[in-house]
Amino acid sequence: MNSPQPTALPAKAAPRLRLGPLRHGGLLGVIIVTLGYLALSIPRMGDLYVIDEAVFPYVADGILKNGAPFYYNGELRPADFGLWHPPLYDYLLAGFVGVFGFSPVSVRAFGLVCVIASMYVLFLVLRRIMPNAPQLAYVTLAALVLLSPQIISGALVPDIDGSFGVLVVVLGLWLATAVKQDALSVRMLLLLVAFATLTVATKFTISGFVALIIGVAALLSSSQRWIKAIAVVGSFAAGTLLSLALLVITGALIGFDARLPFDYLFESLSSRTPGRGGVSGAIATLFEGPGATLVWIGPALLVAAMVAAVAIPVLRVPAVDARLVVLSAASGVVILIGYAFISASPFQFPKYTPIAVPALALAATTLVSLVPRRAFEGLRSAPGRIIGGLHIIVIFGGAIGMFFLATRNEKIHGRTLADLAFLSLWCFVAVTIVTVAALLLVRLNSRERPKISIASIVASGAVIALLLTPVMAQVTAAAVNVLSPYATRYYYGERGMDRFVREAEQLVPGGTQIIGPKDIGFQIDRRFYEDALLFASPVDEFRSFVEDERIPFVVTRKKHDYSEAVYPEYFDVVREYYEPVIDSPDMDFVLWKLKAGA
Repeated sequence: MNSPQPTALPAKAAPRLRLGPLRHGGLLGVIIVTLGYLALSIPRMGDLYVIDEAVFPYVADGILKNGAPFYYNGELRPADFGLWHPPLYDYLLAGFVGVFGFSPVSVRAFGLVCVIASMYVLFLVLRRIMPNAPQLAYVTLAALVLLSPQIISGALVPDIDGSFGVLVVVLGLWLATAVKQDALSVRMLLLLVAFATLTVATKFTISGFVALIIGVAALLSSSQRWIKAIAVVGSFAAGTLLSLALLVITGALIGFDARLPFDYLFESLSSRTPGRGGVSGAIATLFEGPGATLVWIGPALLVAAMVAAVAIPVLRVPAVDARLVVLSAASGVVILIGYAFISASPFQFPKYTPIAVPALALAATTLVSLVPRRAFEGLRSAPGRIIGGLHIIVIFGGAIGMFFLATRNEKIHGRTLADLAFLSLWCFVAVTIVTVAALLLVRLNSRERPKISIASIVASGAVIALLLTPVMAQVTAAAVNVLSPYATRYYYGERGMDRFVREAEQLVPGGTQIIGPKDIGFQIDRRFYEDALLFASPVDEFRSFVEDERIPFVVTRKKHDYSEAVYPEYFDVVREYYEPVIDSPDMDFVLWKLKAGA
Protein backbone atom coordinates (compact mmCIF):
# COMPACT_ATOMS: atom_id res chain seq x y z
CA MET A 1 0.00 0.00 0.00
CA ASN A 2 1.43 3.32 -1.04
CA SER A 3 1.85 5.84 1.76
CA PRO A 4 0.52 9.34 1.03
CA GLN A 5 3.15 11.85 0.02
CA PRO A 6 3.43 14.90 2.26
CA THR A 7 1.94 18.03 0.78
CA ALA A 8 4.49 20.79 0.29
CA LEU A 9 3.60 23.88 2.27
CA PRO A 10 3.83 27.23 0.49
CA ALA A 11 6.92 29.16 1.43
CA LYS A 12 6.25 32.01 3.80
CA ALA A 13 7.09 35.44 2.55
CA ALA A 14 9.92 37.12 4.40
CA PRO A 15 8.54 39.46 7.08
CA ARG A 16 8.65 43.09 6.06
CA LEU A 17 9.41 45.92 8.42
CA ARG A 18 6.50 48.22 9.10
CA LEU A 19 5.47 50.89 11.56
CA GLY A 20 2.09 52.52 11.07
CA PRO A 21 2.03 53.82 7.47
CA LEU A 22 5.76 53.15 7.04
CA ARG A 23 6.87 50.07 5.13
CA HIS A 24 10.27 48.44 4.59
CA GLY A 25 12.06 51.01 2.39
CA GLY A 26 10.20 53.99 3.80
CA LEU A 27 10.87 52.93 7.38
CA LEU A 28 14.58 52.48 6.69
CA GLY A 29 14.69 55.89 5.01
CA VAL A 30 12.96 57.55 7.97
CA ILE A 31 15.37 55.84 10.38
CA ILE A 32 18.33 57.20 8.39
CA VAL A 33 16.85 60.72 8.44
CA THR A 34 16.21 60.42 12.18
CA LEU A 35 19.82 59.39 12.74
CA GLY A 36 20.85 62.49 10.78
CA TYR A 37 18.61 64.59 13.02
CA LEU A 38 20.26 63.13 16.11
CA ALA A 39 23.73 63.66 14.63
CA LEU A 40 22.93 67.37 14.16
CA SER A 41 21.39 67.69 17.64
CA ILE A 42 23.48 65.61 20.04
CA PRO A 43 26.69 67.71 19.78
CA ARG A 44 24.81 70.73 21.21
CA MET A 45 22.80 68.91 23.90
CA GLY A 46 25.43 69.43 26.58
CA ASP A 47 25.76 73.19 26.03
CA LEU A 48 25.21 75.29 29.11
CA TYR A 49 22.04 77.38 29.28
CA VAL A 50 22.23 80.76 27.58
CA ILE A 51 20.38 83.75 29.09
CA ASP A 52 16.67 82.86 29.49
CA GLU A 53 17.29 79.23 28.57
CA ALA A 54 18.07 78.72 32.25
CA VAL A 55 14.57 79.64 33.40
CA PHE A 56 12.35 76.66 32.50
CA PRO A 57 14.91 74.05 33.66
CA TYR A 58 15.15 75.69 37.08
CA VAL A 59 11.37 76.00 37.28
CA ALA A 60 11.24 72.24 36.67
CA ASP A 61 13.89 71.76 39.35
CA GLY A 62 11.77 73.89 41.68
CA ILE A 63 8.77 71.65 41.01
CA LEU A 64 10.81 68.58 41.93
CA LYS A 65 11.91 70.26 45.17
CA ASN A 66 8.73 72.11 46.14
CA GLY A 67 5.88 70.49 44.20
CA ALA A 68 4.94 73.90 42.77
CA PRO A 69 6.37 76.03 39.93
CA PHE A 70 8.35 78.45 42.04
CA TYR A 71 12.12 78.59 42.20
CA TYR A 72 15.14 80.58 43.35
CA ASN A 73 15.59 83.40 40.82
CA GLY A 74 18.26 85.46 42.53
CA GLU A 75 18.47 87.25 45.86
CA LEU A 76 15.91 89.84 44.75
CA ARG A 77 13.39 87.09 43.86
CA PRO A 78 14.30 84.10 46.04
CA ALA A 79 10.92 82.37 45.61
CA ASP A 80 9.82 83.47 42.15
CA PHE A 81 6.88 81.91 40.31
CA GLY A 82 7.66 80.46 36.86
CA LEU A 83 4.16 80.99 35.50
CA TRP A 84 4.49 82.85 32.21
CA HIS A 85 2.18 80.24 30.71
CA PRO A 86 -0.04 77.48 32.11
CA PRO A 87 2.22 75.03 33.98
CA LEU A 88 1.66 71.82 31.96
CA TYR A 89 5.02 72.08 30.16
CA ASP A 90 6.78 72.80 33.46
CA TYR A 91 5.38 69.65 35.05
CA LEU A 92 6.09 67.48 32.00
CA LEU A 93 9.70 68.70 31.93
CA ALA A 94 9.98 68.15 35.69
CA GLY A 95 8.74 64.59 35.31
CA PHE A 96 11.22 63.92 32.51
CA VAL A 97 14.27 65.26 34.36
CA GLY A 98 13.04 63.59 37.54
CA VAL A 99 13.47 60.26 35.73
CA PHE A 100 16.59 61.00 33.67
CA GLY A 101 18.40 63.43 35.97
CA PHE A 102 18.73 67.22 36.03
CA SER A 103 21.30 68.34 33.47
CA PRO A 104 21.39 70.28 30.18
CA VAL A 105 21.54 66.96 28.30
CA SER A 106 18.35 65.56 29.85
CA VAL A 107 16.53 68.90 29.63
CA ARG A 108 17.30 69.25 25.93
CA ALA A 109 16.56 65.55 25.34
CA PHE A 110 12.93 66.24 26.29
CA GLY A 111 12.60 68.44 23.20
CA LEU A 112 14.08 65.75 20.96
CA VAL A 113 11.63 63.15 22.29
CA CYS A 114 8.70 65.50 21.60
CA VAL A 115 9.87 66.15 18.02
CA ILE A 116 10.40 62.46 17.20
CA ALA A 117 6.95 61.64 18.62
CA SER A 118 5.53 64.47 16.50
CA MET A 119 6.95 62.87 13.35
CA TYR A 120 4.92 59.69 13.85
CA VAL A 121 1.71 61.71 14.25
CA LEU A 122 2.65 63.73 11.17
CA PHE A 123 2.95 60.51 9.15
CA LEU A 124 -0.65 59.71 10.14
CA VAL A 125 -1.69 63.17 8.94
CA LEU A 126 0.03 62.60 5.59
CA ARG A 127 -1.76 59.27 5.21
CA ARG A 128 -5.08 61.08 5.57
CA ILE A 129 -4.15 63.74 3.02
CA MET A 130 -2.52 61.26 0.58
CA PRO A 131 -3.96 57.80 1.31
CA ASN A 132 -1.86 56.21 -1.44
CA ALA A 133 1.30 58.17 -0.72
CA PRO A 134 4.46 56.33 -1.81
CA GLN A 135 7.00 55.52 0.87
CA LEU A 136 9.27 58.17 -0.64
CA ALA A 137 6.74 60.78 0.51
CA TYR A 138 7.18 59.78 4.16
CA VAL A 139 10.96 59.95 3.85
CA THR A 140 10.64 63.38 2.21
CA LEU A 141 8.38 64.62 4.99
CA ALA A 142 10.81 63.38 7.64
CA ALA A 143 13.73 65.14 5.92
CA LEU A 144 11.84 68.44 5.54
CA VAL A 145 10.91 68.46 9.22
CA LEU A 146 13.73 66.77 11.11
CA LEU A 147 16.56 68.41 9.17
CA SER A 148 15.10 71.91 9.54
CA PRO A 149 17.40 74.22 11.56
CA GLN A 150 14.25 75.62 13.20
CA ILE A 151 13.24 72.17 14.43
CA ILE A 152 16.77 71.14 15.43
CA SER A 153 17.46 74.35 17.33
CA GLY A 154 13.95 74.74 18.69
CA ALA A 155 13.98 71.30 20.29
CA LEU A 156 17.25 72.16 22.05
CA VAL A 157 15.75 75.28 23.62
CA PRO A 158 14.13 74.56 27.00
CA ASP A 159 10.88 76.26 26.03
CA ILE A 160 7.38 75.30 24.96
CA ASP A 161 7.14 76.11 21.24
CA GLY A 162 10.05 74.08 19.89
CA SER A 163 9.41 70.97 21.97
CA PHE A 164 6.01 70.07 23.40
CA GLY A 165 4.41 72.83 21.34
CA VAL A 166 5.42 71.06 18.12
CA LEU A 167 3.68 67.88 19.30
CA VAL A 168 0.53 69.80 20.24
CA VAL A 169 0.34 71.55 16.85
CA VAL A 170 0.89 68.29 14.96
CA LEU A 171 -1.88 66.65 17.00
CA GLY A 172 -4.01 69.64 16.02
CA LEU A 173 -3.26 69.05 12.34
CA TRP A 174 -4.32 65.42 12.70
CA LEU A 175 -7.54 66.45 14.43
CA ALA A 176 -8.18 69.02 11.69
CA THR A 177 -8.00 66.28 9.03
CA ALA A 178 -10.36 64.11 11.09
CA VAL A 179 -12.86 66.96 11.50
CA LYS A 180 -12.73 67.70 7.78
CA GLN A 181 -12.99 64.10 6.54
CA ASP A 182 -14.99 62.17 9.16
CA ALA A 183 -18.60 62.37 10.25
CA LEU A 184 -19.31 64.16 13.50
CA SER A 185 -19.65 61.72 16.40
CA VAL A 186 -19.58 61.58 20.18
CA ARG A 187 -16.00 60.29 19.98
CA MET A 188 -14.97 63.29 17.91
CA LEU A 189 -16.63 65.71 20.34
CA LEU A 190 -14.79 64.12 23.25
CA LEU A 191 -11.52 64.34 21.32
CA LEU A 192 -12.15 68.02 20.58
CA VAL A 193 -12.88 68.86 24.22
CA ALA A 194 -9.86 66.87 25.45
CA PHE A 195 -7.59 68.46 22.87
CA ALA A 196 -8.85 71.97 23.65
CA THR A 197 -8.12 71.33 27.32
CA LEU A 198 -4.61 70.15 26.41
CA THR A 199 -3.80 73.14 24.19
CA VAL A 200 -5.04 75.78 26.64
CA ALA A 201 -3.03 74.05 29.38
CA THR A 202 0.03 74.26 27.12
CA LYS A 203 0.08 77.86 25.89
CA PHE A 204 -2.64 80.41 25.15
CA THR A 205 -1.24 81.55 21.79
CA ILE A 206 -0.80 77.97 20.52
CA SER A 207 -4.39 77.16 21.48
CA GLY A 208 -5.56 80.17 19.46
CA PHE A 209 -3.68 79.09 16.34
CA VAL A 210 -4.83 75.47 16.59
CA ALA A 211 -8.47 76.41 17.25
CA LEU A 212 -8.42 78.54 14.10
CA ILE A 213 -6.93 75.69 12.02
CA ILE A 214 -9.49 73.14 13.22
CA GLY A 215 -12.35 75.61 12.79
CA VAL A 216 -11.38 76.29 9.17
CA ALA A 217 -11.06 72.53 8.59
CA ALA A 218 -14.66 72.14 9.73
CA LEU A 219 -15.79 74.77 7.21
CA LEU A 220 -13.91 72.92 4.45
CA SER A 221 -15.92 69.74 5.04
CA SER A 222 -18.13 68.49 2.26
CA SER A 223 -20.93 67.67 4.73
CA GLN A 224 -22.08 68.79 8.20
CA ARG A 225 -20.04 71.94 7.62
CA TRP A 226 -21.80 74.34 9.97
CA ILE A 227 -22.66 71.69 12.55
CA LYS A 228 -18.97 70.79 12.74
CA ALA A 229 -17.97 74.44 13.01
CA ILE A 230 -20.40 74.96 15.90
CA ALA A 231 -19.10 71.76 17.51
CA VAL A 232 -15.52 73.01 17.26
CA VAL A 233 -16.40 76.38 18.84
CA GLY A 234 -18.41 74.71 21.61
CA SER A 235 -15.73 72.10 22.28
CA PHE A 236 -12.97 74.68 22.53
CA ALA A 237 -15.14 76.81 24.82
CA ALA A 238 -15.77 73.80 27.06
CA GLY A 239 -12.12 72.73 26.94
CA THR A 240 -10.97 76.26 27.77
CA LEU A 241 -13.26 76.46 30.79
CA LEU A 242 -12.13 73.02 31.95
CA SER A 243 -8.45 73.89 31.55
CA LEU A 244 -8.80 77.20 33.37
CA ALA A 245 -10.78 75.53 36.16
CA LEU A 246 -8.01 72.97 36.57
CA LEU A 247 -5.46 75.82 36.63
CA VAL A 248 -7.35 77.65 39.40
CA ILE A 249 -7.95 74.47 41.43
CA THR A 250 -4.31 73.38 41.09
CA GLY A 251 -3.15 76.85 42.11
CA ALA A 252 -5.34 76.77 45.20
CA LEU A 253 -4.13 73.31 46.20
CA ILE A 254 -0.42 73.84 45.54
CA GLY A 255 -0.20 77.51 46.36
CA PHE A 256 0.48 79.56 43.23
CA ASP A 257 -1.37 82.50 41.74
CA ALA A 258 -3.34 81.28 38.72
CA ARG A 259 -3.62 84.84 37.39
CA LEU A 260 0.06 85.06 36.49
CA PRO A 261 -0.19 83.46 33.00
CA PHE A 262 -2.93 85.94 32.09
CA ASP A 263 -0.91 88.88 33.40
CA TYR A 264 2.07 87.76 31.33
CA LEU A 265 -0.08 87.34 28.20
CA PHE A 266 -1.59 90.82 28.47
CA GLU A 267 1.79 92.36 29.27
CA SER A 268 3.39 90.63 26.26
CA LEU A 269 0.66 91.75 23.88
CA SER A 270 0.82 95.33 25.11
CA SER A 271 4.63 95.67 25.02
CA ARG A 272 7.05 95.73 22.12
CA THR A 273 10.76 96.11 21.63
CA PRO A 274 11.48 99.88 21.56
CA GLY A 275 11.12 101.28 18.08
CA ARG A 276 9.23 98.28 16.78
CA GLY A 277 5.61 97.33 16.61
CA GLY A 278 2.76 96.74 14.24
CA VAL A 279 3.59 96.16 10.59
CA SER A 280 7.17 97.47 10.80
CA GLY A 281 7.97 95.19 13.74
CA ALA A 282 6.45 92.19 12.01
CA ILE A 283 8.42 92.86 8.82
CA ALA A 284 11.63 93.17 10.84
CA THR A 285 10.89 89.89 12.62
CA LEU A 286 10.33 88.07 9.34
CA PHE A 287 13.10 89.53 7.19
CA GLU A 288 15.81 91.45 9.06
CA GLY A 289 19.10 90.13 10.42
CA PRO A 290 20.50 86.66 11.10
CA GLY A 291 17.64 86.04 13.52
CA ALA A 292 14.96 86.72 10.90
CA THR A 293 12.23 84.09 10.97
CA LEU A 294 12.51 83.33 7.25
CA VAL A 295 16.24 82.68 7.59
CA TRP A 296 15.54 79.86 10.01
CA ILE A 297 12.40 78.56 8.28
CA GLY A 298 14.17 78.74 4.93
CA PRO A 299 12.74 80.44 1.83
CA ALA A 300 12.97 77.17 -0.15
CA LEU A 301 10.57 75.36 2.20
CA LEU A 302 8.12 78.24 2.11
CA VAL A 303 8.22 78.35 -1.71
CA ALA A 304 7.69 74.58 -1.98
CA ALA A 305 4.67 74.77 0.33
CA MET A 306 3.16 77.67 -1.64
CA VAL A 307 3.69 75.89 -4.98
CA ALA A 308 1.94 72.81 -3.60
CA ALA A 309 -0.96 74.90 -2.28
CA VAL A 310 -1.51 76.28 -5.79
CA ALA A 311 -0.58 73.33 -8.01
CA ILE A 312 -2.45 70.52 -6.21
CA PRO A 313 -5.90 72.20 -6.39
CA VAL A 314 -5.38 73.60 -9.91
CA LEU A 315 -4.25 70.26 -11.35
CA ARG A 316 -6.91 68.39 -9.37
CA VAL A 317 -4.48 65.67 -8.42
CA PRO A 318 -6.40 62.47 -7.65
CA ALA A 319 -6.04 60.80 -4.24
CA VAL A 320 -4.83 64.03 -2.63
CA ASP A 321 -7.10 66.13 -0.42
CA ALA A 322 -6.38 69.49 -2.05
CA ARG A 323 -8.29 71.48 0.56
CA LEU A 324 -6.15 70.07 3.35
CA VAL A 325 -3.00 70.87 1.36
CA VAL A 326 -4.09 74.51 1.13
CA LEU A 327 -5.07 74.52 4.81
CA SER A 328 -1.70 73.09 5.83
CA ALA A 329 0.30 75.67 3.86
CA ALA A 330 -1.93 78.50 5.06
CA SER A 331 -1.57 77.32 8.67
CA GLY A 332 2.20 77.61 8.50
CA VAL A 333 2.00 81.10 7.00
CA VAL A 334 -0.58 82.29 9.55
CA ILE A 335 1.59 81.05 12.43
CA LEU A 336 4.64 82.85 11.02
CA ILE A 337 2.81 86.14 10.49
CA GLY A 338 0.87 85.84 13.75
CA TYR A 339 3.98 85.40 15.85
CA ALA A 340 5.75 88.15 13.90
CA PHE A 341 3.05 90.57 15.07
CA ILE A 342 2.94 89.16 18.61
CA SER A 343 6.67 89.23 19.24
CA ALA A 344 7.65 92.13 16.93
CA SER A 345 11.26 91.58 17.91
CA PRO A 346 13.78 89.63 15.82
CA PHE A 347 15.84 87.45 18.15
CA GLN A 348 19.10 85.86 17.09
CA PHE A 349 16.99 82.71 17.08
CA PRO A 350 13.20 82.94 16.57
CA LYS A 351 12.13 80.50 19.27
CA TYR A 352 8.38 80.76 18.67
CA THR A 353 8.06 79.55 15.07
CA PRO A 354 9.27 75.91 14.97
CA ILE A 355 5.58 75.01 15.20
CA ALA A 356 5.09 76.34 11.65
CA VAL A 357 7.57 73.89 10.09
CA PRO A 358 5.42 70.70 10.20
CA ALA A 359 2.49 72.41 8.46
CA LEU A 360 4.69 73.85 5.69
CA ALA A 361 6.57 70.56 5.26
CA LEU A 362 3.31 68.63 5.08
CA ALA A 363 2.05 70.81 2.23
CA ALA A 364 5.39 70.68 0.40
CA THR A 365 5.53 66.87 0.62
CA THR A 366 2.36 66.52 -1.44
CA LEU A 367 4.39 67.72 -4.46
CA VAL A 368 5.52 64.08 -4.68
CA SER A 369 2.10 63.34 -6.18
CA LEU A 370 2.96 65.52 -9.21
CA VAL A 371 5.79 63.23 -10.31
CA PRO A 372 4.40 60.38 -12.47
CA ARG A 373 5.74 56.95 -11.61
CA ARG A 374 6.57 56.30 -15.23
CA ALA A 375 9.23 59.01 -14.94
CA PHE A 376 11.27 56.47 -12.94
CA GLU A 377 10.71 53.53 -15.29
CA GLY A 378 14.01 52.07 -16.29
CA LEU A 379 15.77 52.84 -13.00
CA ARG A 380 15.76 49.14 -12.08
CA SER A 381 17.75 48.18 -15.15
CA ALA A 382 21.55 47.97 -14.89
CA PRO A 383 22.13 51.28 -16.73
CA GLY A 384 19.31 52.88 -14.75
CA ARG A 385 20.87 51.89 -11.44
CA ILE A 386 24.21 53.32 -12.49
CA ILE A 387 22.60 56.59 -13.56
CA GLY A 388 20.55 56.75 -10.37
CA GLY A 389 23.65 56.13 -8.25
CA LEU A 390 25.57 58.84 -10.08
CA HIS A 391 22.66 61.23 -9.56
CA ILE A 392 22.72 60.58 -5.81
CA ILE A 393 26.50 61.09 -5.71
CA VAL A 394 26.18 64.42 -7.54
CA ILE A 395 23.42 65.58 -5.16
CA PHE A 396 25.52 64.66 -2.12
CA GLY A 397 28.47 66.44 -3.67
CA GLY A 398 26.33 69.52 -4.20
CA ALA A 399 25.21 69.46 -0.56
CA ILE A 400 28.83 69.22 0.59
CA GLY A 401 29.73 72.07 -1.75
CA MET A 402 26.96 74.24 -0.28
CA PHE A 403 28.26 73.52 3.21
CA PHE A 404 31.84 74.48 2.33
CA LEU A 405 30.61 77.60 0.56
CA ALA A 406 28.59 78.62 3.61
CA THR A 407 31.45 77.96 6.05
CA ARG A 408 34.50 79.07 4.04
CA ASN A 409 33.21 82.03 2.04
CA GLU A 410 33.08 85.20 4.15
CA LYS A 411 30.65 86.85 1.73
CA ILE A 412 28.19 83.94 1.60
CA HIS A 413 27.60 82.46 5.05
CA GLY A 414 23.92 81.53 4.91
CA ARG A 415 22.92 83.60 7.93
CA THR A 416 21.04 86.30 6.06
CA LEU A 417 17.93 85.95 3.98
CA ALA A 418 19.73 87.19 0.85
CA ASP A 419 22.52 84.62 1.26
CA LEU A 420 20.13 81.76 1.88
CA ALA A 421 17.90 82.77 -1.03
CA PHE A 422 20.99 82.95 -3.28
CA LEU A 423 22.17 79.50 -2.21
CA SER A 424 18.67 78.03 -2.55
CA LEU A 425 18.08 79.50 -6.01
CA TRP A 426 21.32 78.15 -7.44
CA CYS A 427 20.70 74.83 -5.72
CA PHE A 428 17.26 74.61 -7.33
CA VAL A 429 18.62 75.38 -10.80
CA ALA A 430 21.50 72.91 -10.45
CA VAL A 431 19.35 70.10 -9.02
CA THR A 432 16.74 70.60 -11.74
CA ILE A 433 19.37 70.32 -14.49
CA VAL A 434 21.04 67.27 -12.94
CA THR A 435 17.72 65.51 -12.27
CA VAL A 436 16.31 66.18 -15.74
CA ALA A 437 19.56 64.93 -17.28
CA ALA A 438 19.39 61.75 -15.17
CA LEU A 439 15.75 61.07 -16.11
CA LEU A 440 16.50 61.65 -19.80
CA LEU A 441 19.50 59.30 -19.68
CA VAL A 442 17.39 56.63 -18.02
CA ARG A 443 14.78 57.05 -20.73
CA LEU A 444 17.36 56.83 -23.53
CA ASN A 445 19.02 53.74 -22.06
CA SER A 446 15.79 51.89 -21.38
CA ARG A 447 14.98 49.02 -23.75
CA GLU A 448 11.34 50.00 -23.69
CA ARG A 449 11.12 53.76 -23.90
CA PRO A 450 8.83 54.99 -21.09
CA LYS A 451 5.71 56.65 -22.42
CA ILE A 452 6.47 60.08 -21.00
CA SER A 453 7.05 63.33 -22.82
CA ILE A 454 10.13 65.50 -22.54
CA ALA A 455 7.96 68.24 -21.00
CA SER A 456 6.81 65.84 -18.29
CA ILE A 457 10.41 64.87 -17.56
CA VAL A 458 11.42 68.52 -17.22
CA ALA A 459 8.42 69.21 -14.97
CA SER A 460 9.24 66.14 -12.87
CA GLY A 461 12.84 67.32 -12.49
CA ALA A 462 11.67 70.74 -11.33
CA VAL A 463 9.28 69.22 -8.77
CA ILE A 464 12.00 66.92 -7.42
CA ALA A 465 14.31 69.95 -7.19
CA LEU A 466 11.62 71.85 -5.26
CA LEU A 467 11.75 69.09 -2.64
CA LEU A 468 15.50 68.50 -2.62
CA THR A 469 16.45 72.18 -2.44
CA PRO A 470 14.95 72.89 1.02
CA VAL A 471 16.48 69.68 2.37
CA MET A 472 19.95 70.59 1.06
CA ALA A 473 19.68 74.20 2.22
CA GLN A 474 18.37 73.13 5.64
CA VAL A 475 21.13 70.57 6.16
CA THR A 476 23.70 73.21 5.20
CA ALA A 477 22.31 75.73 7.69
CA ALA A 478 21.91 73.12 10.43
CA ALA A 479 25.48 71.86 9.93
CA VAL A 480 26.81 75.42 10.11
CA ASN A 481 24.89 75.91 13.36
CA VAL A 482 26.06 72.70 14.99
CA LEU A 483 29.67 73.76 14.40
CA SER A 484 29.06 77.22 15.94
CA PRO A 485 28.76 77.11 19.74
CA TYR A 486 25.55 78.73 20.94
CA ALA A 487 24.71 79.97 17.43
CA THR A 488 21.64 77.74 17.38
CA ARG A 489 19.84 79.43 20.25
CA TYR A 490 18.88 82.94 21.32
CA TYR A 491 22.07 84.96 20.82
CA TYR A 492 25.43 84.74 19.13
CA GLY A 493 28.57 85.65 21.04
CA GLU A 494 28.58 83.31 24.03
CA ARG A 495 32.19 82.32 23.40
CA GLY A 496 34.04 80.56 26.17
CA MET A 497 31.02 80.09 28.42
CA ASP A 498 31.96 76.55 29.50
CA ARG A 499 35.52 77.57 30.36
CA PHE A 500 34.36 80.74 32.12
CA VAL A 501 31.96 78.77 34.33
CA ARG A 502 34.71 76.30 35.29
CA GLU A 503 37.21 79.05 36.16
CA ALA A 504 34.61 81.17 38.00
CA GLU A 505 33.61 78.18 40.13
CA GLN A 506 37.24 77.89 41.23
CA LEU A 507 37.71 81.60 42.02
CA VAL A 508 34.36 82.32 43.68
CA PRO A 509 34.16 80.51 47.05
CA GLY A 510 31.07 78.44 47.73
CA GLY A 511 28.34 80.44 49.46
CA THR A 512 29.70 83.74 48.11
CA GLN A 513 27.22 86.14 46.51
CA ILE A 514 27.74 87.66 43.07
CA ILE A 515 26.15 90.26 40.82
CA GLY A 516 25.61 88.92 37.33
CA PRO A 517 23.34 87.38 34.71
CA LYS A 518 21.03 84.61 35.85
CA ASP A 519 22.45 81.96 33.52
CA ILE A 520 25.92 82.34 35.06
CA GLY A 521 24.51 82.57 38.59
CA PHE A 522 22.56 79.35 38.14
CA GLN A 523 25.37 77.41 36.52
CA ILE A 524 28.17 78.30 38.92
CA ASP A 525 25.67 77.53 41.69
CA ARG A 526 26.16 80.75 43.64
CA ARG A 527 23.66 83.12 45.22
CA PHE A 528 23.29 86.06 42.84
CA TYR A 529 21.77 89.49 42.33
CA GLU A 530 20.55 89.61 38.74
CA ASP A 531 22.13 92.37 36.64
CA ALA A 532 18.92 92.87 34.65
CA LEU A 533 17.05 93.99 37.78
CA LEU A 534 19.87 96.12 39.18
CA PHE A 535 20.47 97.87 35.85
CA ALA A 536 16.75 98.66 35.67
CA SER A 537 17.15 101.01 38.65
CA PRO A 538 18.71 104.50 38.37
CA VAL A 539 22.50 104.46 38.29
CA ASP A 540 22.68 106.33 41.63
CA GLU A 541 20.68 103.55 43.29
CA PHE A 542 23.01 100.98 41.73
CA ARG A 543 26.02 102.85 43.14
CA SER A 544 24.43 102.96 46.58
CA PHE A 545 23.71 99.23 46.39
CA VAL A 546 27.35 98.47 45.52
CA GLU A 547 28.64 100.71 48.32
CA ASP A 548 26.27 99.29 50.94
CA GLU A 549 26.34 95.59 50.08
CA ARG A 550 29.98 95.18 48.96
CA ILE A 551 29.15 92.05 46.93
CA PRO A 552 32.54 90.31 46.42
CA PHE A 553 32.21 89.45 42.72
CA VAL A 554 30.52 90.78 39.58
CA VAL A 555 30.03 88.98 36.24
CA THR A 556 29.44 91.08 33.12
CA ARG A 557 28.86 90.37 29.44
CA LYS A 558 30.87 91.90 26.62
CA LYS A 559 27.94 91.79 24.19
CA HIS A 560 24.17 92.12 23.98
CA ASP A 561 21.53 93.37 26.39
CA TYR A 562 23.52 94.01 29.56
CA SER A 563 26.91 94.88 28.10
CA GLU A 564 28.92 98.08 28.53
CA ALA A 565 27.72 99.33 25.15
CA VAL A 566 24.16 99.40 26.50
CA TYR A 567 24.83 100.45 30.12
CA PRO A 568 28.07 102.50 30.14
CA GLU A 569 27.25 104.42 33.35
CA TYR A 570 26.73 101.22 35.31
CA PHE A 571 30.03 99.83 34.05
CA ASP A 572 31.73 103.01 35.29
CA VAL A 573 30.53 102.05 38.77
CA VAL A 574 31.75 98.49 38.31
CA ARG A 575 35.21 99.70 37.24
CA GLU A 576 35.36 102.07 40.21
CA TYR A 577 34.83 99.35 42.80
CA TYR A 578 36.00 96.17 41.07
CA GLU A 579 38.97 94.86 39.10
CA PRO A 580 38.85 92.09 36.46
CA VAL A 581 40.23 88.68 37.45
CA ILE A 582 38.98 86.73 34.41
CA ASP A 583 39.04 88.74 31.18
CA SER A 584 40.18 86.62 28.27
CA PRO A 585 39.88 87.83 24.65
CA ASP A 586 38.32 84.49 23.69
CA MET A 587 35.58 84.77 26.33
CA ASP A 588 32.47 86.93 26.16
CA PHE A 589 32.28 87.22 29.96
CA VAL A 590 34.34 89.07 32.58
CA LEU A 591 34.65 88.20 36.26
CA TRP A 592 35.33 91.20 38.51
CA LYS A 593 36.55 91.07 42.13
CA LEU A 594 35.98 93.77 44.74
CA LYS A 595 39.08 95.93 45.05
CA ALA A 596 41.02 95.79 48.28
CA GLY A 597 39.88 98.65 50.50
CA ALA A 598 36.89 99.49 48.27
